[in-house]
Amino acid sequence: EDSEPTLKAIRSAPSNRAMVLYAIADTKVAIRFSQYGINVVFPSPMEKQSTLKLVRSTYLLALHEFRRYVRVPVAIGVDIENENQRLNALSLEVSSGGMSLQAPEPPGDSAKPLNATFRLPDANPITIKATVCWRRQKEGSFGIRFVASDPNRIVVRDWIEDFLAIH
Repeated sequence: EDSEPTLKAIRSAPSNRAMVLYAIADTKVAIRFSQYGINVVFPSPMEKQSTLKLVRSTYLLALHEFRRYVRVPVAIGVDIENENQRLNALSLEVSSGGMSLQAPEPPGDSAKPLNATFRLPDANPITIKATVCWRRQKEGSFGIRFVASDPNRIVVRDWIEDFLAIH
């Protein structure tokens, strides 16, 4: 609860912008602090398998080993909306091609387009068109692929490049 000044100081220092930040919190608390770019949220109580998986997801970020789409582990609140449903999710990773998310109930029909609204740290809110591309019902996670023609993909890409200082 008292971590806000520390998080603000970390993210406002230029040398710490790309520092990997871990949190142990429930989803509601993590969303509250999402403006500070927390990369990974460990659920409490922590379990060995899920902890190892989350740490491995940040390993590549720390080494700057990049894929086709650089994936930045960052926990931000995402509002998902399609014609039949509206839900709140927490991002696990963000790339300029899409994002992986966690929610108690993933969206229904994957063929239907949806809108994802979120705010990356130190950026304006973004609404981008997407489709569900995978689901892991047991884990409560799913992935969305941004529509290739949506201009906000460029906004996400530019944020990632700025965040990682890879211009």
